[in-house]
Amino acid sequence: MKPRLINIALLLALIVGLMSPGVPGQYRRIRDRDYERDRGRRDRVETVYCESGDGKRHWCSEGIGGRVSLVRQRSGSRCTQGRTWGVDRAGIWVDRGCRADFEIRH
Repeated sequence: MKPRLINIALLLALIVGLMSPGVPGQYRRIRDRDYERDRGRRDRVETVYCESGDGKRHWCSEGIGGRVSLVRQRSGSRCTQGRTWGVDRAGIWVDRGCRADFEIRH
């Protein structure tokens, strides 16, 4: 009976670990797709998730090389370009609890 209880406890610990919000500054690629522009030109569009889970500044998606826009705010804290999110040479940055999906057009 003890080995079964240990296995159940390990399984529950694994599930709880997978459900946790993750480390501060989490970055996750959501999807890549091609975007058809006028005149038949195609841009590659990448959507990424970035968060400032601890209220401090974090960078995500280094080496962007494209136009960035916020497409979906996921936090209760306001995401304001230039104040709580932006883009610099290091990549997209978020600050003060901003969590959002960002679209990068290459």
